[in-house]
Amino acid sequence: MEATLPPSFVLIGSPVLSVCALEPLAEALLEASLGACIIDLAEVVPSADGWHAAHVEAAVHAIDAREGANGPLVLVGYSGAGPLLPLIAMALAQRPAACVFLDAGIPRDGFSRLELMAEEVSTAFAESLRSSLHAGKRQPRWTDVQLAPLVPETLIRSSLLAGLRPRPLSYFAEPIPVPVGWPHVPCGYLQLSAGYDVPAHRASALGWPVIRVEGTHFSAMTEPRCVADELQALWRHLAPDVSD
Repeated sequence: MEATLPPSFVLIGSPVLSVCALEPLAEALLEASLGACIIDLAEVVPSADGWHAAHVEAAVHAIDAREGANGPLVLVGYSGAGPLLPLIAMALAQRPAACVFLDAGIPRDGFSRLELMAEEVSTAFAESLRSSLHAGKRQPRWTDVQLAPLVPETLIRSSLLAGLRPRPLSYFAEPIPVPVGWPHVPCGYLQLSAGYDVPAHRASALGWPVIRVEGTHFSAMTEPRCVADELQALWRHLAPDVSD
């Protein structure tokens, strides 16, 4: 295989959190002379076809409209963007070289986010969340006290809390399809926190390369250079499977 340009990482943010959670990681990748950009889904509103359809359309439009991007395209779905990754990857004009799930759920065809949480976290957690949503509360509703052990720096934590975009029941309860033919490109998993043990094990069972970091769900924000290094390491695992 001929040498290729360095990869261009497209970091797809969670629909419930602003791009602040991924900006330090994008900067670390750029400092390493790699391509990097962020796709912001936090401000997208649902269409007549639902939340996931609007998020996928917005992501595909933003990725296809990029200018000056060189090198293999690597999609990185963070957290709540994970269940959308197959739909986004299959709809792009340019075939991605690889897809990476970054501390994210791996979708099952027709499962809602609540159903995935029951499988990936626990049934009790999913039912508690469902009850809260049915009562009219939006989620997530993280507090400063809850986040302090995970994000010790006050300014970073304040930015994270300001970037929260809690969603209603309709967001969590809608089924999300997995397109026929997925996965059509090499996939990998980068686990940042113990809360994603189940999808990381599932990725391993699927034969995907998995890298585990001793961190938190917000390590892309608090330890961006470490996460950037591991993304590059994961790409090196995936690159031999990428055809010219």
